[in-house]
Amino acid sequence: MLNKNTMRRNDGGMVQGKDALLGTTTGPNTPGQRLARIALLVSAVCALWLATRPYRGIVHDARLYLVQAQNALEPEKFGADLFFKYGSQDSFSVFSSLYSPAVEFFGPGGAHLLFWALGQAVWVASLSYMAVTLYNNRRLAIIAIAAVMSLSPFYGWGVLQYGEPFATPRIFVEAFSVLMISLIYQKRVLQAGGLLVAAFLLHPLMALPGLVFYLLLTVPFFRAILPLTVVGLVALVALALTGNDPFTRVLETYDPEWLEIVFERSPHAFIQDWAVQGAILGAMPLVALSFVTWRGDGGFRRIAAAGLIMGLVFLLISWIGGDLVSNVLILNLQLWRGLWMVALLGNFFAAYVVYLLPVNGRSRTFFIIAIVMNAIETQLGFLPLAATLVVVASGLAFWADQSLSGKVLRGIQLIGSVILAAATLFLIAEILFKSTSWDVFETLPDLARVATIFLAAFVLVSWPLPLRAGKGLCIALSVALIGWSLFIVDARDAKARYISSSEPPEAEVFEQIVGRNTYWEGGVDILWFKMRQPSFFSCTQGAGVMFFRDTAIVYARRSRVLKPLNTPGDLGGADALCFQRTQNLSETSIKPEQIRAACDALPKLDVMVLRTKVPDLPYKSWQPDFPVPPSGFDVTGPAGSDRRGDLGESDGLFYIYYCDEIREGIGK
Repeated sequence: MLNKNTMRRNDGGMVQGKDALLGTTTGPNTPGQRLARIALLVSAVCALWLATRPYRGIVHDARLYLVQAQNALEPEKFGADLFFKYGSQDSFSVFSSLYSPAVEFFGPGGAHLLFWALGQAVWVASLSYMAVTLYNNRRLAIIAIAAVMSLSPFYGWGVLQYGEPFATPRIFVEAFSVLMISLIYQKRVLQAGGLLVAAFLLHPLMALPGLVFYLLLTVPFFRAILPLTVVGLVALVALALTGNDPFTRVLETYDPEWLEIVFERSPHAFIQDWAVQGAILGAMPLVALSFVTWRGDGGFRRIAAAGLIMGLVFLLISWIGGDLVSNVLILNLQLWRGLWMVALLGNFFAAYVVYLLPVNGRSRTFFIIAIVMNAIETQLGFLPLAATLVVVASGLAFWADQSLSGKVLRGIQLIGSVILAAATLFLIAEILFKSTSWDVFETLPDLARVATIFLAAFVLVSWPLPLRAGKGLCIALSVALIGWSLFIVDARDAKARYISSSEPPEAEVFEQIVGRNTYWEGGVDILWFKMRQPSFFSCTQGAGVMFFRDTAIVYARRSRVLKPLNTPGDLGGADALCFQRTQNLSETSIKPEQIRAACDALPKLDVMVLRTKVPDLPYKSWQPDFPVPPSGFDVTGPAGSDRRGDLGESDGLFYIYYCDEIREGIGK
């Protein structure tokens, strides 16, 4: 069973508040002063969370879970969609059963906003509960909350993060898992087990790390975990041999054709593709968990060790079973996603690592600098490379101070100082590079969010210093933080607002596509959530290629036919994982024969909605209320590159082409 932490130093001394990091936990106790203290603390936490995770609408994987809820409501309509036609992961979760009533009542935009708000609230509440439960020092708890919110939340390839700013079951599973750890710490094992069951019902894959934690923290290893592991493996084989899906997949491997499609569309599922980037993202959390496992006390050590064991085991299974053996079940499980808990707990313990390091040592100073650099690089959108370098310098300094002396010590200290200087110069270069690409007016909202982040973080990290400002000023600052964060939290662009609105779609456009198989360039979200129609092809629909072979084959065939059109968004882009285009639209435009060839090769395709006007073909145009980016790419870099610098200005129109007319030769 997990023992509560005693917060002892490594030299055996109890924490008495002498360390400046701990500060004082005492403060004014009149009702008005307590109200001011609570109001300022809550407002700073909420402001920091909302500023680091603004609402950008129905984006990323939120689209997949929202369309699954729509499919639950209208299976006869969406059943023909490529994402559902050959199978869906939705059958393994109850999330759509909870989500679909809200979609039916509020519409897609309103339902997503509701579940986004619920997810964010539950996540922040769970994090706060864990902080005040595990730490017996209020200031360390507050700093831990700020660190989790400010430091890099990304892991693996960098396409996923903990505490996502959109609605999926993942954010609820994360919250339940964090709360589960807190309950185990309090020896409330049954309640923790209930949360684990709820997490499995919502998202079994994301709940697997929680299962490992539950076992490691509550069950003796040799007496129970090993036998349970053996029983689990036997049950897995038995279920596979009796034909129970998805367990049958443990007996299957990807054939070369299917594997190539999966690797092209979803390279993030293969550890070999992100080993270096993943190491940079995971450096600080791994160092923090390792140091707490080595030097920490009580429950902290057990929790940190469980995080390391889970992360290492899941990575090894993913690499061997997925990358090397190409086992279907192992690749489907994507166990590397358990790194979300490694990232979160590593950031959570960052403040505790600072506390454990020698008070006047260079290693502590370096680690604090690394934390600050990590926060800055994260908000600028860079990999925390400078921070990682300083973490290395901190490790060298700790080793040198503990083990060396004389000239060797001074030599290692010099190396650490050089690394720090190099990291600082690199960070300055990142800031200058970012600033040169800023358009002041376009980036004002982002700058406002960054300012809010640092103000809220300062309030939290310097706690309880802000309380000395007086009750009135504290309440005023609380109101200002909450009001401003609510003002800037809506970061949706014009297109996202259009898709989320409850207004019906334009009749002249809806009539052209209703009941027809439609490919919409960069507009799968328009089709799904505004027009309430299935999509013929998009990059987003390729999320199912690793789970269902038929989906992969059809997806790849349609992609190969459409990619000569060089259309962005659904065939690739800065945030897309799709096959590369074959031509430079900066050098050549789409020709009528390319459209005809695509229509002929895809006899089930009825309509194409593109961003470019193709000469000598019949079309109808539509000018939406949001900007339409230019069509095409400068294809000179790796897949995913999206450089539009030489492509000219868009005319702001979508062009609708009818394959039946084109096949009949109209417009030749």
